[in-house]
Amino acid sequence: VMKGIVTAITVATSIALVALAIGGCTDGNSAEKLEIVARVNEAEITATQLRAALVAKGEMEPTAEAAQRALDGLVNEKLMLLLAEEHGFGASPEEVAEQIRELPIFKDEAGAFVGPERYRAILRDRLKRSAGEFELTLAEDIKARKFQKMIQDSVLVAEPDLRAEFLN
Repeated sequence: VMKGIVTAITVATSIALVALAIGGCTDGNSAEKLEIVARVNEAEITATQLRAALVAKGEMEPTAEAAQRALDGLVNEKLMLLLAEEHGFGASPEEVAEQIRELPIFKDEAGAFVGPERYRAILRDRLKRSAGEFELTLAEDIKARKFQKMIQDSVLVAEPDLRAEFLN
């Protein structure tokens, strides 16, 4: 069992987090990248990651509640990733490349992959991320999803238990 799964986030950190999220730090500058808003074991969640999660959810001017939901989601993702890595789940370069080719943002009008140069330009100009950062994030997501699927696939509920739960 993982020791100290989540390090507590203090009230002061939460207030700073909300101020940062609402403050609109979107340029991905180095000070923002270093601003740690939460820790999950030794894994850190930065202001840049929080901002990216908010933007991905369409929250360009997030409320405190939206920022907290996004942070909760990031903490859950980190937990899932830590568990996945602890259980030996990985993501191959081929899996990451396939995931990239399937994302709508990287497809042209005909539905084909835009190519490596345009891919990097989209990352740089629209997502404010390097290819390395983005691909690491995708690899982490793939690992976490594999672990989550393993957990879901292993849950079996007997039919009598289902009947008892839903008919009573």
